[in-house]
Amino acid sequence: MYLKTKTDISLVELSKLLDPNASAESLSYDYENVYEWVYLYLKKFDLTLNISRDHGEWRENEDVILGPTYFCAHSEEAQSLLNESNHFIAQWIANKLGMDIAIHSGVYNVDQPESECLKTLVPSLRR
Repeated sequence: MYLKTKTDISLVELSKLLDPNASAESLSYDYENVYEWVYLYLKKFDLTLNISRDHGEWRENEDVILGPTYFCAHSEEAQSLLNESNHFIAQWIANKLGMDIAIHSGVYNVDQPESECLKTLVPSLRR
């Protein structure tokens, strides 16, 4: 499964909301063309997340329109943990970010159409 939300918060700031104590070793940001991503190791779950989105093209005198933000596991082992958590990790992310999080089936692939939304989790408290 993978998770999806819509936000204009930077990926590094999102990572810091999930783990305020994230060190340089547990957080890795990069980008290419119009796509950006961050890998965040969540010690609490022994899980590395790939948080990514299409950050759009910048055009002079125009606002940049950001695409949805996706959360997926960084490895097959982590994918199993995310799948088997019975939405516990997804709910934890929704709660930490104070945002609705959509749960999708399968593995996110930028080159493929999105899979169906299985469920949308609402945070316990909104930011």
